[in-house]
Amino acid sequence: MIYAEDIIEGRIPAKGDYRSREEMLEIFDKPKSDDRLAEVIDNYEPNKEGIMTLITSYSNATFFVTYRM
Repeated sequence: MIYAEDIIEGRIPAKGDYRSREEMLEIFDKPKSDDRLAEVIDNYEPNKEGIMTLITSYSNATFFVTYRM
């Protein structure tokens, strides 16, 4: 989980930026987003995939992004 501004400024996520499944799900208050993120977390392969949650600094809007190697 990281603020979008940090990524834009070139900050690389550190160990302290990683959150547990429960911590990630607490961020989302829309049930559809919460359900979708839970599904993504439960079904991803951590050796080949990743999930990044970006929080905009101006509105605290939260987005999650997935990637595959």
